[in-house]
Amino acid sequence: MKQTKLRGFSLIELLIAVVILSIITTIAVNSYQGSVRKARRADAKADLMELAQLLERNYTEVNRFTNASGNPVPLAYTQSPQQGLAFYNITYAAVPTAVTYILVASPTGAQVNDVRCMNLTLDHTGTKGASGPGGVAECW
Repeated sequence: MKQTKLRGFSLIELLIAVVILSIITTIAVNSYQGSVRKARRADAKADLMELAQLLERNYTEVNRFTNASGNPVPLAYTQSPQQGLAFYNITYAAVPTAVTYILVASPTGAQVNDVRCMNLTLDHTGTKGASGPGGVAECW
């Protein structure tokens, strides 16, 4: 009787393939998560710009960034995105005056993992700011 030699994968070949696949998967997942964080940051920036436009419109109407009694104009919304699960909370950085304001978007939930760009700010002059090592150049 003739013996046939069975061919297949050795355990070492299988382990090497699993390790390579794991490395590729890790890189892909990290890249995807970075893209998601960047997209959420873009939403927050757009919401800050929209709120700044609303405040500028108020300034055009009453010649101040506060209401007639000197109180802060309530923000139209306080989270980004405006509906659904919030990834940024939007507030005033300090009580606005008649001629100044600073809006700040602070990360919340899963977005706190965006350590390169933490708080995003926008003031009455259009000056953009970001806390974190990424700075304005990377974050805005």
